[in-house]
Amino acid sequence: MKLIQVFAIEELSKGVDPASPLGISIISFGLVFTLGLPLLLILQGRKD
Repeated sequence: MKLIQVFAIEELSKGVDPASPLGISIISFGLVFTLGLPLLLILQGRKD
């Protein structure tokens, strides 16, 4: 019984394939918010 439970958990935790359309959209969304947004805020700067 324990072996079946571990196998079931292992099946569910495989995640999203990075080459799939969903994976590509998740990666691009992450890049926009981790690189694009801070860069935009730095470049605009404070307008005093």
